[in-house]
Amino acid sequence: MIPTKLIAEQKFAEFNALIFQGKLPQIPIYMSNAKGFLGKFVFRRKRSWLMGERISDMHLRINTRYDMSERELEDTIIHEMIHYYIAYNNIKDTSAHGRVFRQMMAEINEQYGREITISHRKSDEPLVDTAQNRKKWHVVAVVDFNDGRRGVKVLPKVVQSIAWYKQNVERAPGVKEVKLVWSLDVMFNKFPVSKSLKVHIVDRQALEEALKDSNYSAVVRMV
Repeated sequence: MIPTKLIAEQKFAEFNALIFQGKLPQIPIYMSNAKGFLGKFVFRRKRSWLMGERISDMHLRINTRYDMSERELEDTIIHEMIHYYIAYNNIKDTSAHGRVFRQMMAEINEQYGREITISHRKSDEPLVDTAQNRKKWHVVAVVDFNDGRRGVKVLPKVVQSIAWYKQNVERAPGVKEVKLVWSLDVMFNKFPVSKSLKVHIVDRQALEEALKDSNYSAVVRMV
């Protein structure tokens, strides 16, 4: 299965209640298409002479590049939740996967029949199939809504279709802006290509990561 934000959030809530007694506040979960990992707990350490050291900007990243079994996804999320538990409670450990982490991991594995490991990195193996993971050029409409949501639509490489879609969606109620971009990112392989007036809502941070090397100006010159 390819993880989704909804599934990841549901699993987080399930294991927070089951394993961590509901003591972990909900934090953002972002989907990522980066190479080499299944999940990450990310945070920042801030130091000040008045407040001392504080941890902020905590979130989880779950990878959508790899095809995981449901159990593998669950173990990945629990692994990252152990990191979160240690950081949130300001527990000192000997290293990132030090004595405290390993003890918690062993106890969870024994008590709940899990198979959590220290490392859950992946080699750069393909996603579900090679077609879905093959890089190819897409014309993508990035649609921003007044309520803060962001969506995408993959369009045919036809000037008239691109212009027609942009003009009509820009007139739709609640639409703030429509940008056009050329992208090679495999994130867009999963979306249907058409000029139908539809928008697929996506995670903003995952989209920004996918578009970081994209070209906005080239499509603008086309239309």
